Amino acid sequence: MKKLILFLMMNSFMCEAYQFGDIIAFPRKKICGCGPTLYSHYAIYVGNETIPGKEPGQDIFHRTRASCKFGKLSEESKASNGQTHKENYLDDTERPFIKHNAILQRIKKMMKEKFCKLYSLFTNNCEHLATFVRYGKEISKQHGTIAGRLWNLIRGKRNVVLTPDYTGFPCRVLCSITGK
Repeated sequence: MKKLILFLMMNSFMCEAYQFGDIIAFPRKKICGCGPTLYSHYAIYVGNETIPGKEPGQDIFHRTRASCKFGKLSEESKASNGQTHKENYLDDTERPFIKHNAILQRIKKMMKEKFCKLYSLFTNNCEHLATFVRYGKEISKQHGTIAGRLWNLIRGKRNVVLTPDYTGFPCRVLCSITGK
């Protein structure tokens, strides 16, 4: 019961930290639960905004492999062990495009199946949706993850620091090495 109360308190605190249109990152697949993040899932925080197709209690808009839809921050954060953070990484260069009405219109557009399109890891994933809704541009960098570092290598970026291969290490050794 104490864990449930703590989880609910953490989620209510997290929800207060986000504003309409914020991109939320849900770090996924840490090696042994302490290593670097393999990839992140992304969503747009919509809070209590009234939007056609959104049900009470739903406070995020995101892409799954099946569709673009509304969901609950609390449910998505469970898959990330309660870890979420704001990831508005293009705000410095794309601030003119962050307008409440524009974000609403992009969400409504993406709710239509023909605009949501089929899922593609490299051209139409959850991060592409989140950056399109917030900035009007479909971008996926997987900022701060192993997937992002590999993506930079594939695209020919220089000075990419790869995380060492920890697959042969026992978890207790890995966690002591990474300090987490």
